[in-house]
Amino acid sequence: MTSYDVEYIADADGSFDVFEETVYIYGLTPDNTRYPIEAVNIEVIKKAYTETISIDNEELTVNFKMTFTKKKNQIIIEDTIFMDIDNVEGTGTFHLGRLRTLDSYIKSLRVLQYYSRFNVLPFKTFQVGGIIESENFHEIDVKIRYYEDLMDVCDRIGINKNFVFNENEDLTTLFNGIINVFKNEQYELLNIHNDQNLENMRIYNVNLSPHIKLRFICVDEKLINFFSREALNKIGGLYPKNAINDTPEENSSSSSLNDWEEKYIRGSIYMPFSIKEMIRYDNFNFEVLKLSFSDKYHDIRLPLTITTSLKYITHYVEFKEEKYLELAHYLNERHLKEFPEDDIPKINIYLIKLIKGDQLLEEEQEDIYDIQDRADTENDLKINFACEVLLGNKVKAKRVFSLLEEDVKEEMIGYPIYQFYQTL
Repeated sequence: MTSYDVEYIADADGSFDVFEETVYIYGLTPDNTRYPIEAVNIEVIKKAYTETISIDNEELTVNFKMTFTKKKNQIIIEDTIFMDIDNVEGTGTFHLGRLRTLDSYIKSLRVLQYYSRFNVLPFKTFQVGGIIESENFHEIDVKIRYYEDLMDVCDRIGINKNFVFNENEDLTTLFNGIINVFKNEQYELLNIHNDQNLENMRIYNVNLSPHIKLRFICVDEKLINFFSREALNKIGGLYPKNAINDTPEENSSSSSLNDWEEKYIRGSIYMPFSIKEMIRYDNFNFEVLKLSFSDKYHDIRLPLTITTSLKYITHYVEFKEEKYLELAHYLNERHLKEFPEDDIPKINIYLIKLIKGDQLLEEEQEDIYDIQDRADTENDLKINFACEVLLGNKVKAKRVFSLLEEDVKEEMIGYPIYQFYQTL
């Protein structure tokens, strides 16, 4: 069966009590043939809704779930407001649950604020009345302003509005600490340095709690979110043209040199770091990582670009997060436009296509044979091996690989082309 129908027989006046009468379930096959399955009595109905409401001329998208039984109904708004309604007695109760995300909590407070003003909920989908007393709204306006202020501070340090706080988190202590340290700049509370001043351009890893770990960089005696546009705009990445293995930290001071453009090249500040290292931090932001490779922050001529793209391909192979494969494809495409005669980005682009499960076109296979011919002329066994892998020739690829020097073999084993070779 691909879907099901539920039917009932209404009374003469069209009425029907879903919890009292029998309903009939029919199954539908792919060709829309309809078969009777079962006659049942329904005990519980569950529904989920998303509704856009307007409060104080601001539109809010609110999620809620409703559970109906003969005697009781339950409404859960943003997984934060819990309402229980007794259908027999016509009474009900509600309570505000624990904060899960700042966004859902603020939405919930604003829904209750609306109810306190108008004695109705701001929904079209359903309405309840008489279960919320006015004394439940003591200082609700003050609470909303506090959490909105807190959300602004959290956003600056990389804890976004939809971050789900651990259920064992001491939220009061955590939130007070965030306000004191990052709004009031009382950095001494972090106890992360021995002297009185933070060290400029130094990276600091901060455990806000046992459950939240963030990475910052100090700029002008302030800690800023390391994975932010602000960080990209203020620190930049410079890589020596003659020593491409140096990291930005080792060369950050050189940006003051008048001739830096002759010796250094712009690059993403995140290139030295592995994906596994970066995603350990709760303020890691993939969109900022991707932005760091745009023209404004990254010179595509930087040789490390292609090597970095291989890390993202490997990450996709292990964790199947497609956005990293797309980023790798983007970097190789950009590099190829700048250096159309370079065969390595071509190989990577074809490899990405195969990893995704697509087939190479005939003209793409011909291009690989052309690459292989050039590799034979230059006696480049690494490129030759990669071409055999792309063409699906595992036996030939194995023979070419056996001709490589031992240190080159070890290097190749770390590349995604070798990982794909093992799957042939």
